[in-house]
Amino acid sequence: MGKKGNDWQEETRGAVTKFDKAGDVVSGTYIRKETGVGKHKSNVYHFEDAKGEAVSFFGCAQIDAFMDTKEPGDVLKIEYTGKTTKTKAGFKVKLYKFFSK
Repeated sequence: MGKKGNDWQEETRGAVTKFDKAGDVVSGTYIRKETGVGKHKSNVYHFEDAKGEAVSFFGCAQIDAFMDTKEPGDVLKIEYTGKTTKTKAGFKVKLYKFFSK
């Protein structure tokens, strides 16, 4: 029934990546997904990078679609291309490249 005493392990969000500039990358082992976060009820994805550091980032339509097919434990890489496009409704959206091992 749960862990006792010092067996507890703190879970943190780690550094939050915003994918602001071309070449911004998150890579590592997919740990878990949080749903319904913030006023827009977004998904937040949690990774562990190669150094063992926790890294988190908010989803968007493209990221959510990619991550929907992934399982915790998968080794993944998401890179912001620096490019944007406009939707039919006229909204600007960022474009990403997705990789898996």
